Amino acid sequence: MTKSKARIEIAALRQIALDDLAETTDAQLRQEAIEEGEDLGVVATQVRSVMMNAAANVTRQRLTQARERMIQKQATSKPRVKRPLVAKIKEIIQGIPSGDRRIAMAFREGKTQTDADWESLYDDLVEMGVIDLDDPAH
Repeated sequence: MTKSKARIEIAALRQIALDDLAETTDAQLRQEAIEEGEDLGVVATQVRSVMMNAAANVTRQRLTQARERMIQKQATSKPRVKRPLVAKIKEIIQGIPSGDRRIAMAFREGKTQTDADWESLYDDLVEMGVIDLDDPAH
């Protein structure tokens, strides 16, 4: 018998066993366990332990995969440029000619912007090429 044929047969047997288990009522399972001398409390504890370990393994795998994706994303993303101080960022952005057609800015409801807003805008303008990092003024 080839390995692939054996795997197919094992998978079929596993499916038959699972179907049989699914069709068995809780009362029948309890009765079978009692007839075989099983302690239902011990069985329940063992099943709970197996399920908790399985859940923990899945969680660990997902965490590992997420960590790998994050590392890969960091490795492929552009290196962050060290920003100037927020006061300098404001000066640079406010010095961009208002006729520059590459950008259009509007501040929400005329409210003041946070430092994070200014930094984010600076990063966007650098990425768009509006702010040239090779310019000594920046």
